[in-house]
Amino acid sequence: MERGEAGRCAEEIAAIYLRLAGLELMERNLRVGQKEIDLLLRDGDCLVFAEVRLRRSDRCGSAAESVDGSKLRLMKAALREEIHRRGWAGPYRLDLLTLDFAGASRLVLEHFRGL
Repeated sequence: MERGEAGRCAEEIAAIYLRLAGLELMERNLRVGQKEIDLLLRDGDCLVFAEVRLRRSDRCGSAAESVDGSKLRLMKAALREEIHRRGWAGPYRLDLLTLDFAGASRLVLEHFRGL
């Protein structure tokens, strides 16, 4: 599976997981200037911006470890720009969903709420 295809598959898995958890999917791959928000959802009255990270091996660390301070700042900047563009005055949060392959046939998903 190519990298782009794997990323789209990971986003679909994350979207299904979040819908099953009761969130409403609003948009995918939302462009905010040069940045992208993978998934935009609603959790009741809260807007949720979700970043999805996939690691197919642990050679370069886990999916969670791929979100360093610089990446987190970029995600939060995109979130603030989109909040401003929408004129949103309600609650919002940034979530991270990580998917890591554990062996050849096991995928581990973790959901980090409110970064």
